[in-house]
Amino acid sequence: MEEISWQLAGLTTEGRGLTRPVTTSNWRVPAAVDLDGNRLRWNYCDGDRLGEVIGVRDRLIDEFVELADKSPEDIRDFARRWGVLMICEHDRPAGHAWPGVPEEDVLNGREPLKPCAPRGWPDECWEPLGAWYRLALEARAMINVAAALHNPKPARRGDWQMLVHRIWLGPKGGNPALDDLDQPRHTVSAREHLQASIQRWVAWGAVQPRFVWRANRDPMIEFDGCGLFGALAAQLLGTLSRTGWAVCTECGHGYDPVRRPNRHRRNFCPTCRANGKASVHSSRDHRERRTKVKEKGR
Repeated sequence: MEEISWQLAGLTTEGRGLTRPVTTSNWRVPAAVDLDGNRLRWNYCDGDRLGEVIGVRDRLIDEFVELADKSPEDIRDFARRWGVLMICEHDRPAGHAWPGVPEEDVLNGREPLKPCAPRGWPDECWEPLGAWYRLALEARAMINVAAALHNPKPARRGDWQMLVHRIWLGPKGGNPALDDLDQPRHTVSAREHLQASIQRWVAWGAVQPRFVWRANRDPMIEFDGCGLFGALAAQLLGTLSRTGWAVCTECGHGYDPVRRPNRHRRNFCPTCRANGKASVHSSRDHRERRTKVKEKGR
């Protein structure tokens, strides 16, 4: 039923599910992930083996929200494939306290903020399974509330309570006084609460734009984040807004890409592509390559 509601609300895309074409930074998957009672123990190294670096693939969000009803073994298998949430001592993803102090400020004597680290960092890392269930439930609740607002119809009480519990009471939530709370009839208020929920995820994931200028490429903007949770937050942002985003190489404006942008290539919005700007850049690159070959042969 939920999948049908998401589809009717336009939150899913064919083939990719809830996952949207959003350019985010890659992250490292632990080399070792195992269950230890109600904990997930992990390490980026396993002997001489280092965990691989991966990026967003289709159905990331779908598989994450499904964990709300899955077993601890399923969470372990997900973590082995996608990575860990890096839960810190505050029961939040460690990215919630990552510093954003520019390098020149540090060089000029300003002390950077002390970042949070995953529990047990760096040698005996672990995180509670309860955090996985809680965050998977909250992600699903946000998607269900967004689907209800898009459709439109009242959200289920349980989904609405999940969002408000977290907004009012922080990571642990659970105030009995909120058990009878329904979604506000005034949709503006409902949207504001949903907005607060996803914005908290964006903050916890340390999601922010980043200026990138690679060799033989024009400057571009990517979205950086803290590991898996940063990617989840960025993808969830795209899901709830029913769009992805990329920055056009030519005009510099953001646009909704048909497919996930390739960070190693130029990307063009539909308008610039229709105006032949992609061909202009391609021809210029071809001329530059020919010039280099000629100079090399002299």
